[in-house]
Amino acid sequence: MSKFDTEGKLMYLPLSSISQPLSCTESESEIERAAESVKACGRNWVPVIVKITGDYQYEIVANGFIYEVVKKAQMERVWVIIIEPNSAAIESAQILANEAPTAPIETPKPIQEPIQTPPPSELTPLPEIKRYCQERGIMPNGNKRYKSTWLAAVRGSVITTK
Repeated sequence: MSKFDTEGKLMYLPLSSISQPLSCTESESEIERAAESVKACGRNWVPVIVKITGDYQYEIVANGFIYEVVKKAQMERVWVIIIEPNSAAIESAQILANEAPTAPIETPKPIQEPIQTPPPSELTPLPEIKRYCQERGIMPNGNKRYKSTWLAAVRGSVITTK
């Protein structure tokens, strides 16, 4: 059988012709529960993804859990899809099977919003108004002893005194 006869096709292969290079990460209880379901319906509805490694020899590249389930169900054959043995096809199959090795996910840093101090009002003590203006580079014109002069500077208008 040439590679063009098998690649991309759904095939029913004997378990003995398939090797499993990676261990399954699911728990034994998950495998047993799924095996009971496969036994009840008599087939695996989700195919194992394999690549050709030799004459009638295959290696699992994705959905290894299904292979373990079928083996546990003591079935002799499993439905598979044979893919091209290149890295792009293998990576695509692993991503679609949610089995791709992933880089650690970085936790996003919280955005630090600058603290917005509300503008002072007539009720704000004069020292706080002066501090608010100094932090923002606001300098009033006129007599700096009066609260109204500083508040006018904050509001963008200037009060001049005689």
